[in-house]
Amino acid sequence: MRYDPIHGFMSPGEYDRFVGFIEEQAAAGNLRELPVDKEYGKGGIYDGRWFLDIENAERWRLVPPDFPFRGLWEPIARPDYVEVSRISHELQASHGLNACQCAGKLASAAHAEGKYEEGVFWRAVEASLTPRGE
Repeated sequence: MRYDPIHGFMSPGEYDRFVGFIEEQAAAGNLRELPVDKEYGKGGIYDGRWFLDIENAERWRLVPPDFPFRGLWEPIARPDYVEVSRISHELQASHGLNACQCAGKLASAAHAEGKYEEGVFWRAVEASLTPRGE
C-alpha cells in the first residue's frame, strides 16, 4: 500500500479516524511503530509517532494537531541515493544476478535485528537492483 502525505487534518475527528486507520495498518503488519528521533524536527516540528512502511521501506511520521497547527502525516528523509547507487554497483559486480536477492536478505536481516535505518537502506539497494517491469 502506498501512503500519501497529509499536511493538515480538517478536524479533530478526521485526525482520530486517521489514527485508527494507522493503528489498524500496524496491527495487520503493514506498518511498524518506530522510536522517535527527538532530534528530527523538519519544519520546526518535533515528536509525534513514527512508523515504518514494511512493504515500501519508507519511514513516516504522524504529528497530532496543536492549534493553530493542524497536524501532519509525512515521509521522513529518504536514504542517500548516491550511496545506494554506489553500493548497488558494488553488489552487482560481486554477486551478479543474485545481487538483488542478496540486498533483500540484508534488508530482512537488518529489520529483524531492529536496525531500521540499515534495513531501509538495503531495501533501497534492492529496489535499485530490481529489473524494471517486475
